[in-house]
Amino acid sequence: QWYQRRVRGYIARMISSSYLSFGVNMVLVLFVFVFVVGPACSVDILSMTRSRLEIAERDYRSSIGRASRRNPRTSFFKALTDIEQSIKYAEAKFSPSSWDKSTKNRLEVRKSIISAARSGNYRIGREIFGFYQYLEDRSSHSKSQHRSKRSTNDIISYIKTKLGDKTFKEFFSIDSGTTLTFVLDTTGSMKEDIQQVRNIVRELSSPANEVDGDPDFDMGSGFYTFLLAPFKDPDYGPLETYDDKGELLSALEELSVDGGGDCNEMVMHGISEGLHETEAYSPVFVFTDAGSKDLEEKDSVMTLSQMLYSPLYFFLTPSPECDKDTADYEELARETSGQVLSLEKEELRNMSDFVRSAGVGRADIISGTERSGSRRRDKRGTGEKHSIEFNVDDTVDTLVVTVNFRIPTGSSYLLNPDRDLVTPKFVSATTNMLLYEIPKPRPGVWSLNAITDIGDKFTYKVNSVSPTNIDFDFYFLVEKLSSGKLVPAKHATPGRTMQLKLNVLEDQS
Repeated sequence: QWYQRRVRGYIARMISSSYLSFGVNMVLVLFVFVFVVGPACSVDILSMTRSRLEIAERDYRSSIGRASRRNPRTSFFKALTDIEQSIKYAEAKFSPSSWDKSTKNRLEVRKSIISAARSGNYRIGREIFGFYQYLEDRSSHSKSQHRSKRSTNDIISYIKTKLGDKTFKEFFSIDSGTTLTFVLDTTGSMKEDIQQVRNIVRELSSPANEVDGDPDFDMGSGFYTFLLAPFKDPDYGPLETYDDKGELLSALEELSVDGGGDCNEMVMHGISEGLHETEAYSPVFVFTDAGSKDLEEKDSVMTLSQMLYSPLYFFLTPSPECDKDTADYEELARETSGQVLSLEKEELRNMSDFVRSAGVGRADIISGTERSGSRRRDKRGTGEKHSIEFNVDDTVDTLVVTVNFRIPTGSSYLLNPDRDLVTPKFVSATTNMLLYEIPKPRPGVWSLNAITDIGDKFTYKVNSVSPTNIDFDFYFLVEKLSSGKLVPAKHATPGRTMQLKLNVLEDQS
């Protein structure tokens, strides 16, 4: 017992140190509690935590004049899953028997939560919070449901007081918003592109009336923030944040556009700058007519984008100086559920609705690449025919379909469930890129058809925009051989029998 107390106190103090890295923090947090073993009891701490945090969100939104949400955001749901895993881990491994006797332990663990949150290690802080919640709930100080609820309110109030409103909201993903990040090449050849970006931002009208009246889909509601990350060569930045699109427009008007003269720019550094301030689940829009000079940063950009669940959308226009290799952009877009759109400079003005729907939030229905040589010949003998079918249900508010051909001579058409031909909203004059945006699409089986020439390929992406938020998260549970209790695990283990815990976030209406 003496050894357990010394180790727990020593590690807890170390966790509070700002010198520790994220990875070391993770190891130490788990190590703090690994020495304490005891019986597991199933408790409903998570429900009390969720209820208290939802009240905090409603109070905050009411204070700034915004209506309550119909459904929680995905990021809030993910935060609750982090806490749940920690509680499950505590149930399997820890005993609260010695927890009652030491006020010092409580204070040290509370300080560790605050330290993790202030240093930006939100997931670590949530895990410590889950441990604390479990041990408090099962201790003799919280034997009744009333005391357990009071303990939950106390720790949440303590965290809010110590962190302040802004960090508290970020820590628990309360009232999390969406960031629209514009990463702009500001070399001399981009003058027309930047003028078109101004037009796109200017036309970002409120889609609130189009997406079932959800107030958070209004880009003037304060729910959205805007980031501007300029780059050229050898410079990039500074990154600027704006609270409304009017401020962003003013910044775009004053943006200095000059330099360039070669083929490649600091594209990856520009994206990285934007990602470091982007809210999770928010899109990043990259506008350039150049290749990337700093491809050594590509892997870190991809990792950060995937961690944030932020899709990368590349808007590529022709360069007067040289051709560019788009393979790296295509890989980044593919691995982050984004897209590469090749357009003429004057065609960018048609992308405002595309940018807006990406900001509202999309779900992938189907996407892929088809190459000639894998399908049957068209009856005219001029190419190969490809047919992709997909289902659309009645929760879809807007259907967004994009098709890109490597060779501009390819063609495609879209059929609705009644086999009627759907007219595309936009067709590029030179690249033959097609964009369909269908409001209130008819439920049923849709068909996307394309004809490609020899050596050609086409990529396609079908997205849905919907006010209905349906998502899931999961983790594994493995039986501890010594006790037979189930302990959360990050990954499945070959040869071991494991359980899968699936949490589903669904529309409460």
